[in-house]
Amino acid sequence: DSAPAQIGPVPVSANIDTPTVLCVGTFQYDGTEKTPTVVVRDSAGRVIPESEYTVALPSPRIAVGTYTVTVTDNPGSGNYEFAASVTGAFEIVAASQNPLSITDKPANICYGDTFRLSAIGGSGGGAIKWSIAESTGVAEIDDNGVVKVTGTGGFTVEAYREAEGGYSRSNTDRAPFFAGPKPVTPVVTAEDKPYDGNKNATVKAAWRSGDLVGTDTIALTVAGEFVTADAGTGKQVKITSKSPEGAFGNYVITWTESAAAS
Repeated sequence: DSAPAQIGPVPVSANIDTPTVLCVGTFQYDGTEKTPTVVVRDSAGRVIPESEYTVALPSPRIAVGTYTVTVTDNPGSGNYEFAASVTGAFEIVAASQNPLSITDKPANICYGDTFRLSAIGGSGGGAIKWSIAESTGVAEIDDNGVVKVTGTGGFTVEAYREAEGGYSRSNTDRAPFFAGPKPVTPVVTAEDKPYDGNKNATVKAAWRSGDLVGTDTIALTVAGEFVTADAGTGKQVKITSKSPEGAFGNYVITWTESAAAS
């Protein structure tokens, strides 16, 4: 029998590779710094031990966005040598806001009213954005939630909080309203007169300051007569005709039944 052949030492060189980097997990913004689990694999899909490389993370890692992770070889150690530094990425995504609701809603409104709405809820410091859903000209709203009623009929106010500070845009809340016509009553006056044996009366009608909205004008006509022709003070004057009355444009006009004169 011949003696077995002896084989000398055979070197096993490090695997010179360009590995891939996997960052496990997508994070939702919550105001705290995030650190992903980093997995590095060689070109055959084998997981490379953490001792073989160093992971560099950007700082801070709090805001919504995409972050790059850089992995570099630890020279002279282990079974791998990286051909170059490699990178991976992970994301912090916007968080949902808490529900937002419109508040301070008046129960009854009419043409010419102005009122201010508020909104509670949402998350973060994003601005509240206000709008009127319909373009019917019944109402308008400013950036502070102040509503000006410019007509009659139904309209819907919408509000949401803008995305900001790691939070996505909030839900849109809606508040329906119906604006009725403005109720107004003219001021009726009767002029004093000397006794003349008849019941004729001079009657006038006018609007109080603020009765009509903006530059609106409504002409009034009215007539009346004394209840009796006798002389006296504080004599009742009965209204015999008046116009307009009832629904008139954006108003509902009601009249007093009488006035007084001497």
